[in-house]
Amino acid sequence: MISFNNLECSIGRDEHYSSPFPFPPVQKYNLESQKEQFINMVIKFYKYCQRSNVSTNLPNYLRRYFYSCDFSKKNIVFLQEKDGNTVSKTEIKSISGVVLGDESSQLQIWTFSMAREEGLFSESYMVREHHPDVIKYLPFFLLDGNEYEVGEGPYLEGNIPVLTDKKWDDWKLKMKSSIQHYRERIYPIFQKGLVAASALFNHQNFSVLDIGGGDGELAFSLLESCPLIETYTLIDGNQVSVDLALERKNYGFIYPEEDRKRLQVKQGDITKMDLFNAIGEKPVDVIVLCGVIAYQVLSFQASQALLQRCKKLLKDKGVILIASHSPCYFNASDFQNMGWEVLNKSYQYPLDLNKNEYGLEPFYVLRGNCKTSSGPKQPVLIRI
Repeated sequence: MISFNNLECSIGRDEHYSSPFPFPPVQKYNLESQKEQFINMVIKFYKYCQRSNVSTNLPNYLRRYFYSCDFSKKNIVFLQEKDGNTVSKTEIKSISGVVLGDESSQLQIWTFSMAREEGLFSESYMVREHHPDVIKYLPFFLLDGNEYEVGEGPYLEGNIPVLTDKKWDDWKLKMKSSIQHYRERIYPIFQKGLVAASALFNHQNFSVLDIGGGDGELAFSLLESCPLIETYTLIDGNQVSVDLALERKNYGFIYPEEDRKRLQVKQGDITKMDLFNAIGEKPVDVIVLCGVIAYQVLSFQASQALLQRCKKLLKDKGVILIASHSPCYFNASDFQNMGWEVLNKSYQYPLDLNKNEYGLEPFYVLRGNCKTSSGPKQPVLIRI
């Protein structure tokens, strides 16, 4: 257990984001006051977990949410001194947490992964909360999109069955709040992600394949936000959705004619049809998976198989953009184990800027096996 009396903290310099991914922090990490705030939030959270720790047998709960913060690039080192001499150095590598239980009874387990000269070690604390409000203590707003990850599950698949097309048609009519969530939270991040992805192709024209693209609302929002899209192919198995997409393409005069020309709409079961043939046997630059490889949409096995098939559909430097309202089956570690490089894990949207409060959502950007590396960061010392 770390004591925070009479200590100094060393923290790495600000990152320089010359590549489009990961998304940079929502606030620039370049002021001494922000670095001090970062450290204070980490210490406050650590003390909170110490103070609120409960002793209990681990209940047989399902995991509802998970959170992780990777501080390896921040180089957070606590220097503990005695009589003016440094007696120990402790680096906090990461913080991870899971929320167990249901709405009536929840237990959070937070693990601090740390390192000293003698090696790596970890400390875990159990906190009883009815809602994971403690995440407000963590400095997500000063982390880039690959330094933190949020998500739900995993759940027992049998408890959340895959919905039929008829059920999805009814859902679109009844679940107005979920539709708004897509429009206000998920579609904008796909727009941001696609514009960022264009930098990977030197801002030249590129092609998009939207698998499970639905009624075309997302397609037209992306075509409008990114004029560099040369061709956009939408494939969906729901006939009602495909008919709406075709209506938007052929008779949707509120959309620019140029956008309607760039869009191709095709109907077919995305788990069975020959997707490579559907795109003319020409690999694409970007694949969009919006609300597809998720609970209620596809089975776990079908989602895994679809991801493997996507490797054949992408160009060498192509990327996949993944987000959904229903929980995704996979996390970053799962994607890496499947042979993907994870360029981005999550994103944030503002809730209360005056309080530095942001909502957190998963947003994965994947690329084939490309190796990247970066050297260690030179730390800057600040006293708190």
